[in-house]
This record gives sequence, structure tokens and C-alpha cells, in this order.
Amino acid sequence: KINSKNSSLSPSKDKSLIYVYRSQGLRGAAYSPYINIYNKINFPLQIVGYLPYYSNPGTITISMANLASSTININTNGGETYYVKGTTIGLGIPSIEMVSPEIGITEIKECKLLPDSVISK
Repeated sequence: KINSKNSSLSPSKDKSLIYVYRSQGLRGAAYSPYINIYNKINFPLQIVGYLPYYSNPGTITISMANLASSTININTNGGETYYVKGTTIGLGIPSIEMVSPEIGITEIKECKLLPDSVISK
């Protein structure tokens, strides 16, 4: 599990936990694309930043937009944790993908929890 503010996060049986993160990279480093979850939560995804998000199980739509946009649909189950990595390629063109827990856990350890103030509901 990933530690957030010194506490271990895990989803309850009726919730899914999704980590949305952006690891270190040089391409598109000057851009902070926005992540949108369900058209409700919108926040800038800064380099080496992550945000944990609890959701009801089902299909979750997450998009990332800057000079263009990229969208992913994830089918989630209650009690499970998912890792979504956002990157930018070229001149800030976004790319978003789900990664394995092994990759997500390793890469998020290098990232910082984004402050709550970046979330607009």
C-alpha cells in the first residue's frame, strides 16, 4: 500500500481506490495537464504528483487534457486498488494509461501527494 500522510490507504469492500499520478519525465515538463474524473473532479496533474481517489465500483472515466486530450475507461471492483499514470509526450500532448500494481506502487513512491486545494468539485 502507498502511504499518504503517514497512513495506509485501502478501499473498503464497497469502494474502489484509484491512484492517479505523474512520474518524473522531461517531455512536457513545462505543462501541467488537467485530470478530470467523472466530469466532477478536475485538478492539475503536476510532475511527480499523485492523488488517491475513492469511487463506487463500476466504469470510471478519467481524462487528461492540455493541448489535446486522452481518455481511459476503467472497470473497477469494490475493495480493489488501481493505478493510472498520466504522461505528456512531445509538446505537452497527454497520454493516460492504467499500469500494473507493481509499476504503480514503485513509481508513486517517487511522487508527492497533491494538496487537497488542487481539487475542484
